[in-house]
Amino acid sequence: MNATVKSMPQQQHYALPLSFPKLNLSWAVLHRAKRSWILIMLVIAVFFSGLLTVYVQTINYQLTSKKQQLLTQQHQLNNQWNELLQTQGALANQSTISAIATNKFDMKLPNAKDIIMIRA
Repeated sequence: MNATVKSMPQQQHYALPLSFPKLNLSWAVLHRAKRSWILIMLVIAVFFSGLLTVYVQTINYQLTSKKQQLLTQQHQLNNQWNELLQTQGALANQSTISAIATNKFDMKLPNAKDIIMIRA
């Protein structure tokens, strides 16, 4: 039995160090600073993205409101234009012109012998 015990290699036991090995602090600091910088930039990007979204929504609301006002104004102007065309059509009627000339301005059609033709 002693022979078998002696032939087995003894296991080596490693003791854990009480302190971790020293890292290259400059690399660790730079790596941590790089991660912090990226995180800060992402937070700033998200913040400005939110501000830009609110700004675009405000501009969109203002433009939609202005468009609605202009469409209302266009509708009113089209109605006014149609009324003016109807008035123009009514006034251009020969009987209307003749009635206005006779009643308002006391005009009458001259006799045929009173008409003088001038040749140029």
